[in-house]
Parts: sequence; structure tokens; C-alpha cells
Amino acid sequence: MVSREWRMVALRKRQSVAGRGSSVLAVLLAVCAVGVSGRARAFESEFDRAAYEEPGGLWFRVGWGGADGVLDLTFGEGVWLAGTPVFGGLEASLSWRGEEETLYGGLGMTFRLLPHWGAAPFVGAGGAYWYGLTEPEPEPREAGTGSGSSLPIETVIRERDSAYWDGFAECGLRVHPAGRPYFVELVARYVFPSSRGDSPYWMTGFVFGNGARDADWN
Repeated sequence: MVSREWRMVALRKRQSVAGRGSSVLAVLLAVCAVGVSGRARAFESEFDRAAYEEPGGLWFRVGWGGADGVLDLTFGEGVWLAGTPVFGGLEASLSWRGEEETLYGGLGMTFRLLPHWGAAPFVGAGGAYWYGLTEPEPEPREAGTGSGSSLPIETVIRERDSAYWDGFAECGLRVHPAGRPYFVELVARYVFPSSRGDSPYWMTGFVFGNGARDADWN
């Protein structure tokens, strides 16, 4: 009986110690979280984005090209590295591939040498990840050959990749009229897809963008 009571007392002590240990751990985690959050806020307050970045505007692009009848609709946003022609942009796209009859969604990035001029030629390169949003339409064909064939018609699905990467090189011209909050671009891209059976192809695009032009631009 005494032994059982001692075991109960020892069990209560271990539970009490475990509870205190859990409480201490929770307090330590809370202190660490507060400390990390405080340091992040301090870093944000000390980091002046305006000293390193200049807004490059928002844009909408319509692109077309390729032997497969590719049509792209793209939204993007970019920034300059302050005081330089180095420009970077992020893009989200929808692309219709005519030969595959498939709609793709894509996320991409581009880097350019783009001077701060009212009429600025540029060159650049980048890449994108594409994912198929729809399935291609099945293509029926006769399983047999010859006029006397009575074999049934089979359904064939065009071979394609449901997701793939591509890279591209680009050049073009951005025109940003003085005193106007918009710009336009003409851009040509040479695209290198990683999908099976696809060869490199040219894309042409027209861009309309929104962004203020600095007064000291040429």
C-alpha cells in the first residue's frame, strides 16, 4: 500500500516537472518569436528600398508567334536597380497553344539592360514555368489503312508535357512620353522550350504599361 502511494507521489512530481518544462519551452519560443519579429521590423525600418530600387511600372502584353499558333496574355511588374539601367520584372501569363489546343498558365522573370530614356532600346533574357490548365482535344483517326479497311476508329491524344520550363532572349524598344503616366513597348523574344517535340520559336509582343517618368530622363 505504501509502495503504491509512493509511486503515485512520484508520478505527480514527474507530471509537475513536465508541465513546468512545457511552460518554460513555450515561454522561450514566444520570446524567440518576439525577438525575431522585432529584428525583422528593425531591418525593414533601416532598409530604405528607395535607395536601391526605382519603380519600373506595371504592364500588360499581348504576344503571338510560333509555328503552333501561340497567343500569350501577360501581366507584369518591374523595378530598376537605382541609378543603373539594370531592370528586373516578374510576369504572370496565360498562353493558348493552337496546335495542341491547350491553355497554359505561366510564371516568369526577365532581366534587361533598359536605359532611363524616353525612347529606350533594350536587350534581356529570362525564363518561365508553364503548367497545362486544360487537356487537348482528342484527335480521331482510323486504325486501319486502305480503302477496304473495316477496322474501328481509335482516339489519339496528342503527346505533350503537362508542365515545362522555357528560357528566352529578348530585345525591343520602350517609348515613355514626357509628362505621361504610361509607356508602350515593342518586343521580340526567341524562346527555347524544354517540352518534348517543341523547337525554338520567335514571339512578337506589344506592351502597354503604367508608370511615371522621372523628370531627369533623357
